[in-house]
Amino acid sequence: MHRRRSVRVLLLLLGTMVALVSGPVATPAVAAPPAPEVVSWAVDGRQVFVDYTYTPTAGEDLLRFEGVIEVDGRPIREQEWPADTRWLTWADGQAADGARFTMSLRAVDTSGPGAWAVIEGALGGRLADAPTGLKAESRAQDDVIALSWDPAPGEPDARYEVVVRLAVRGPDDAQRFVVDEPRADVPHSLGHTSGSFAVRALTESGHGYYSPELEFVHEDQWAAPVWMQLKPRAGGFFVAWRSFKKSHKTVGSPDSWLVEVDGEPVDFQTARTRKDTVKGFVRGLTHGTEHVVTVRGVTSDFGPGLPISATGRTFAAPEQMAAPQVKPGRRGGDRTVLVSWGDPVWGEASPCCFRVTAVGRGAGGEETTIRRFVGADLRRTDFGVGTQGPWRFTVEAKTGTGFSPVSAFSAKVRAR
Repeated sequence: MHRRRSVRVLLLLLGTMVALVSGPVATPAVAAPPAPEVVSWAVDGRQVFVDYTYTPTAGEDLLRFEGVIEVDGRPIREQEWPADTRWLTWADGQAADGARFTMSLRAVDTSGPGAWAVIEGALGGRLADAPTGLKAESRAQDDVIALSWDPAPGEPDARYEVVVRLAVRGPDDAQRFVVDEPRADVPHSLGHTSGSFAVRALTESGHGYYSPELEFVHEDQWAAPVWMQLKPRAGGFFVAWRSFKKSHKTVGSPDSWLVEVDGEPVDFQTARTRKDTVKGFVRGLTHGTEHVVTVRGVTSDFGPGLPISATGRTFAAPEQMAAPQVKPGRRGGDRTVLVSWGDPVWGEASPCCFRVTAVGRGAGGEETTIRRFVGADLRRTDFGVGTQGPWRFTVEAKTGTGFSPVSAFSAKVRAR
């Protein structure tokens, strides 16, 4: 009996010592849910409407939304809304016109209640009318787009929410900000762009009606292309660029395009132009060398615009091949020549084929040139020419970047 009690006491002492040594067990902190984001709210008499969004915390289940409403400093209501609610309304039919209210809204998920979003205003009013007299002025020297509009009538304390969309940024990249005066300077150093803006007044009755969008063109040096592609070729590049992000608005084009290689202007052979995308070729560069290619739009008013650049290395082209070997074709053939050649040095691009060219006397004795392509795995071909000739032949190796220099002529041969 005493022995069992001694064992229990010993175990308790050991447990206490382990707890003292190890200390309290830390539990990971759980982040509180974020506050809902109020998109807009409005007062209609004594009724309040609220539109909001919410992004649930990863790994947690959203349970509900909770709201606390105070009028003139007195709590009048605590309310809950389902987790899928993103629009709500409440009313106080007994409050006097001008009574001030505060509404606090928060999310509750499996980790607990979150931060409050707070709305403050006054009952009994109405929404501010849409602002009028919108103007946009380019101040290119200051890299600024100056926006202005008429003050909201009867709302001397109104603030204003401005939404600006610029084609150079794309239709989905809207800039939103709030100002205290009926004007705003929008910093903009990305050059020429079309755009639009709208504005609404923010008062004690909530978010007012939006003005119609005003479209404008910011005159400045041409904006840098937003996308550029550089594909190496033998002694050059395939170059493509897009002037603006995809937009429903007409952006226009500069007076011309300036293409530079390593800072020096070069000839650009345009292959295709479609809306805001230009494609073409830069040629005449050294094979197997690295270059920086730069593109700028040029206008008569502002000169070369903002640049976009890409670095690439030209491919080494196939090397010139030796003159092909020739002899008359098979007996009984239909005027053919057996042409053969050695293995080429393909260069850096994928092999494509060979181009074999015959030069000789055709029908009626006229000088005739015949060209044919054969597969990259072949080293000879029975070349039909149709007349006895005589004929001479050249061969070129072709890759995805271009042709090798033309080989020297073969010996003359008569077809059989």
